[in-house]
Amino acid sequence: MQHQHALLFTKSVLGAGICAALRDLPGWTIWHETWHETTPCPEHMVELAQRYCPEITLFDMTCLPVLDLFQVFGQASVKCFGRVIVATLSGLDEEELFRMSMWGVTAHISGDTEPGELADILQRVSLGEYLLTEDCLRKARLPAPRPRSAPMIEAPPVRMRNTLPVAAEELLSPLTEREAEVLCCIAQGMTNKQVARALGISENTVKNYVTDIFAKVGVYDRTSAVVCALKQDWIRMPEVPRTRTPRTAVA
Repeated sequence: MQHQHALLFTKSVLGAGICAALRDLPGWTIWHETWHETTPCPEHMVELAQRYCPEITLFDMTCLPVLDLFQVFGQASVKCFGRVIVATLSGLDEEELFRMSMWGVTAHISGDTEPGELADILQRVSLGEYLLTEDCLRKARLPAPRPRSAPMIEAPPVRMRNTLPVAAEELLSPLTEREAEVLCCIAQGMTNKQVARALGISENTVKNYVTDIFAKVGVYDRTSAVVCALKQDWIRMPEVPRTRTPRTAVA
């Protein structure tokens, strides 16, 4: 049996379970890369891939902005990671599935994947199978069926005039004041270096804020974070006069 190598980038509870399941997999050497910073350095990740030349690399999406990292890597560097598998607690949404397929991701695993199934996925992907299909989509939760014996009570219609929609009341911003300031700067097209200069903080601190924003908003790129925050009224674009600037969004 040919000996093969897999590289894992993870530091979550899910990742610990994956490592335990693959630790004694025959014919495989599993390199587990963990880190202490909020996100690992992309250049370091590429260096590890070039050093180990893995057949498979697994990226843990519960603690890594994987799609954003792929943008930083570029197509040429992504190929250094071999066949790519992503891990989430549940499934992928349709946009994630589409974008993952564009980057050549071959499979997805979740918190429900059994250890034996995980080893089988690894083997099948190593043989060239493509397992990233619509089966990886996050399953919608269905409402629990109403017991037959329970009488159905018709609620009287509620007048919404002069009241806020319920959704607007419930969507409180998950962002701190500083995170909102960082995202406002990003919405104006600033780079991390420009955000750091504008707010008087280090560029590394900005990167940490951006990663935390992605986790809270549930996205993996700067554009999606801005669009979501503006849509939910979590940030407002400052009305600063600029020359040849696009139309300012009004909150």
